[in-house]
Amino acid sequence: MESVPELAYLIANETRRLIPFRQAVVVRRKSNGKFCVEAISSLAVVDRTSPFVCLIESIMTRLSRSDSYTETDLFPISHYTDDDLGGVVEYPFQEALWLPFKNTAAGVFAGVLLLQEQRWEERYKLIGERLAGTYQHAWSALQPSVSGAVRRKFLSRKTALLFGALILAAMFLPVTMTTLAPVEIVASKPLVVAAPLQAVIEKILVEPNQQVNEGDLLFRFNDTDLRNRFRIASQDVQVASVKLRKAKQSVFSSPEQSHELSILKAELIRSRLALDYAKEQLDRVEVKATQSGIVQYSDRNDWVGKPVSIGEQVIRIADPQAIEFGVDVPVKDSIVLQSGARVRVYLDADPVTPIEATLTNASYHASELPGQQLAYRSRAALSQEKPESLRIGLRGTAKIYGEQVSLFFYLFRRPLSAARQFLGA
Repeated sequence: MESVPELAYLIANETRRLIPFRQAVVVRRKSNGKFCVEAISSLAVVDRTSPFVCLIESIMTRLSRSDSYTETDLFPISHYTDDDLGGVVEYPFQEALWLPFKNTAAGVFAGVLLLQEQRWEERYKLIGERLAGTYQHAWSALQPSVSGAVRRKFLSRKTALLFGALILAAMFLPVTMTTLAPVEIVASKPLVVAAPLQAVIEKILVEPNQQVNEGDLLFRFNDTDLRNRFRIASQDVQVASVKLRKAKQSVFSSPEQSHELSILKAELIRSRLALDYAKEQLDRVEVKATQSGIVQYSDRNDWVGKPVSIGEQVIRIADPQAIEFGVDVPVKDSIVLQSGARVRVYLDADPVTPIEATLTNASYHASELPGQQLAYRSRAALSQEKPESLRIGLRGTAKIYGEQVSLFFYLFRRPLSAARQFLGA
């Protein structure tokens, strides 16, 4: 543990071992007295422009004005929000446990907000106080004890000039531009099982992530309407056949009716085509797997009883051995991405072992992700021997390597971009 961000990430994800929360948010107080979100559980990167982050920072602003701000407290988040915030009503975890980190010199300098849907038990308040004490000591130890201004005071003028010259020269050193982005292991070429007809799904016979073989039954449509259509079409064929037979017999007694034979024959052909179509639709009621693999779909309750259109995707079948990395590069962290770029993947399940990959394609258009975030969706292929622990669905963080730039541009790319947007240049 070498930095405050690493400690904040550990607090947000490892506190669950002692206190069972649903979501944790680590906040830090800035020099102006306002709080900013430092880490969120299960997220590698915090998007400070997302509505959820803005909601938490608004809650902390109001909480800092209350008397319970400096002590461990249990409260519903609706006590510190405006009534016109729609996100508060939609957010499912309404009960909060506030654990402040404080010292005698600066007061409350950080803290963690533990959230869940049910009211907290009082026993977790005592556990939280002990944890907060441990976390605040670790946080204080990782913060620099002496500011840069105090250190520069003891440097001689000559040493300061030499140090400045070295820094200026270092700004022109070439470095590789990199960016971090969330990554997930996905199937490289999944088989899309689409609805073969327009009907209502009656039953799904496989579970998500279940292994299936070719020919296994996946799901079944409700066949009530299709069977009725088939019976009506069968009766239409019988009626048309009887009419044609009677017309052929009446031709011998009434030759003038011979012109109706062609019409009745056409009606019989049309009825048989309708019957064949109804039988073909009825044969598609049961959908089977055309290849072996792992079944992927959202949830059974989302599909049972739902009417679907022809061609609508219902299930995907993925080969567990054919995998790739799906990388979502946030717009604010985007760099020039080229096919063949080096990618290093650090999975949350094994963060100390990097996995080498190669960027295969990158989208030129940003897509909206869950959480109202914009990102460029990219794909990377494994460039080393596949480890046995890799499986579809694992998540982590990808480090993407771009082109060579100067150290100055690498360090000040974001400030320069923010300044350009502010000045309108």
